[in-house]
Amino acid sequence: MNKSTYLYEGDWQNGKEVDYSGPQIFTPKYFDESQDLIGVLSEKYDRLTELRVLPSTESTMIELTKEELPSRSMGFEMLSYLIIDEYGIAALDAAQQEALKGRIKSGGILIAGASTNRAQQYGSIYDLLPMKMDKEVKLETALFAKKEKDRPSFSYIPGFIGDVDKGAEIATKSDEFPEVVKKQYDKGVIVQIVFSLGDQPLASWKGYGTWLEKILNLADLNSFSSSENFLEQAQWELNEPNSYFDDFYI
Repeated sequence: MNKSTYLYEGDWQNGKEVDYSGPQIFTPKYFDESQDLIGVLSEKYDRLTELRVLPSTESTMIELTKEELPSRSMGFEMLSYLIIDEYGIAALDAAQQEALKGRIKSGGILIAGASTNRAQQYGSIYDLLPMKMDKEVKLETALFAKKEKDRPSFSYIPGFIGDVDKGAEIATKSDEFPEVVKKQYDKGVIVQIVFSLGDQPLASWKGYGTWLEKILNLADLNSFSSSENFLEQAQWELNEPNSYFDDFYI
């Protein structure tokens, strides 16, 4: 039997191989590089089944857990998008929170849903969001589709709005209220949605995947002009490699 795990008494070069109980073959999961990989941090991931199939985008959605999150920003690079919705970011350790921010800063895309706990849910990244969530409103579901036949059967959903940061852009509106707000964060982008993605009955709406696909398109980094100069970009890109070496500096 071909094995992928070995255990030695002593070192692996000169030690004696010993038997052990447990799996001896790794069974990794592979993702197609041609597809967008969407990572989701949410306490309501099981409700997001309607978001897992996008009508015209090849994608795979996966649930992320605290134990799986990296402590270095490069660990997030495999994700095309990161969705956070009703998840306690404040419960992550400091290194994981910094890694998350670092990935957005270096070119990642964050889709942030609303939460009743707001600052407590988003922890250290709350101040990065393009809009503060301090007022609850009722949003008309007409925002989801132009044609009435394509809209959800219910008329309203709860939302949370507030002051929009300078430099942020209201991408779409529901009547007089913002629905989606976005802003650039260095080389990345943060797209904030003013309602929770996992709330019922919205989470069961059959047109949800079509709507999410439009939101992902709004996050296109090409729609932003970068004001970062060469030295700022070089400094950011070299900071993390420098941290691998105690006595090395570029």
